[in-house]
Amino acid sequence: MAKKKINLLFDATVLSLPYRCGIYNVAYEILKLLMQKDNINLKFYCSSDKLIDLKKKLKTELYDFHNIPIINDTFYERLHAYGLYFDFKESMARKKRRLFKLNIIKLKKTILNVLKKFCDLYHNKGYSFALTSIDIFFSPCYAVPESIKHFKKIKKFIVLYDVIPLACPEYKESDTSWFSLLCKDLNPDYHYFVISKFSKREFIKYFPKLKNADMHLFPLAASEIYKPDKRQDFRQALNINGKYVLTICNTEPRKNLEMMVKSFNSFVERNNVKDLVFVVGGCNQKLFKHMVFDDELMEHIQLIGYVEDRLMAQLYSNAEWFVYTSQYEGFGLPPLEAMACGCPVITSNNSSLPEVVGDAGILIDCMSCEEHVKAYEKYYFDKKFRNKMAQKGLERAKQFSWENKSLLEFL
Repeated sequence: MAKKKINLLFDATVLSLPYRCGIYNVAYEILKLLMQKDNINLKFYCSSDKLIDLKKKLKTELYDFHNIPIINDTFYERLHAYGLYFDFKESMARKKRRLFKLNIIKLKKTILNVLKKFCDLYHNKGYSFALTSIDIFFSPCYAVPESIKHFKKIKKFIVLYDVIPLACPEYKESDTSWFSLLCKDLNPDYHYFVISKFSKREFIKYFPKLKNADMHLFPLAASEIYKPDKRQDFRQALNINGKYVLTICNTEPRKNLEMMVKSFNSFVERNNVKDLVFVVGGCNQKLFKHMVFDDELMEHIQLIGYVEDRLMAQLYSNAEWFVYTSQYEGFGLPPLEAMACGCPVITSNNSSLPEVVGDAGILIDCMSCEEHVKAYEKYYFDKKFRNKMAQKGLERAKQFSWENKSLLEFL
């Protein structure tokens, strides 16, 4: 007897974004995995405000998925997006409100209930009927939509990344951000995939109710485009000449870019290095120049900004070494990408980064300038060690593969 197929509704909202952020890439790789399974019937969900953007992308860069049908509760989700949905109990717990405000809240809730009933009766019949056949709702990052929560028989699976807005106060999010909405929706009855052991501990630390939740480890992997590539096409395109050390990051304080740059300059001055520059990719050049660097310090730094995917493997592969000493990461894909390209790595000994790099890179205290300098010196003066670490990185990166994901075992 043929095994019954699983009807899976995949939240493709993040794929509607105009830029390829880390979560976008994870969603894309997971979707490719799901497409390979014969026992899964795939359908897309997309929030109504992103639906037009998603449909446009399904005609271009996401064309491989253009035949997947979209189920969308346009009317009800738009009510929610316009702020007509309000969690009365939660708002009361958050702060006291005057009588007038409480009456307004009750009125909003009453209006929502009336509109929802109208929606269910006249606008939502097709959507509700479509959901009755769904077995699993899978979200690569966002909270479960209000309209799907009410279908108890649908299993909810969500990928959790990190708690940066909670662990790092400077990143505090608004109450309406996607992360805040996700946190409000965390539910021990849902199923979760967590990208590192560290991240799992952090979520349980900040949300103890998840201690007994169904949480599966789901380490990320580098895309298949990241592999050793010694071609030099990138040099003319990015105007890079000679030998270079590389970092790929933005100017967020936790990325520790200022420490990486200043310690590189200390290394250059201490050792009178004349044949090496520090290449900074991925960050906004205008924001970078607002950092407190003098002209003399900047002469050892080269900003290249955003780098196209087609050049990334070459850029990693030809670097002398890669530096990524972030203060906090839920996983940390750039060091893994560098290792997959055979580039020696220096990274932090904090958060999830040791899980990713293991003993295949130099791990240091991210806040120590001296440890940065010594790591630079080790790679610069010891070519044999540098080559050894490059080979260890290649072997380490093979342990992280999208082809071997345990995700499908739990769906």
